Amino acid sequence: MSKLTDIKNRIDQMDGGAFQNLCDAYLSYKGYKNIYSLGMRTGTDKTAKGNPDTYFLTAENKYVFVMYTTQKTDFLKKAIEDIDKCFDSQKTGVSAEDIVEIIYCHTYGRLGPGDDQYLRQYCEKHGAVLTLIGLDQLGNDIFRECPILARDFLGISD
Repeated sequence: MSKLTDIKNRIDQMDGGAFQNLCDAYLSYKGYKNIYSLGMRTGTDKTAKGNPDTYFLTAENKYVFVMYTTQKTDFLKKAIEDIDKCFDSQKTGVSAEDIVEIIYCHTYGRLGPGDDQYLRQYCEKHGAVLTLIGLDQLGNDIFRECPILARDFLGISD
């Protein structure tokens, strides 16, 4: 098995908390600053109630909300529910106008282009850009750009 395939396989096997910790580290590595991880119990791989799961504050004092899922079935339904939570100001305390981007990290491997387009347009209607980060992109980026994450989170050495 190639190292890239091994990375993707191990990510796919992660539970929700470990996946969220990996993705928070990945997004930080990619340049997102001022991270606030609401959906994790501090110092653990255990998830906690939080909406959104993680957020970043931009230099313009706007918000980037991040949601994570390892769900393998009914992905489109789950994604819409999670995105709707992001735009619910009663849940987040932030108006939809202050959300510039939603990042949705997932391990669902069968997202077709029609569903991808539907989710992106759904966010655009709310005035935010959707960035989907699936198993393939995450695995490839970790393999090429962040081998330290493969070592620290997946036990795969350089």
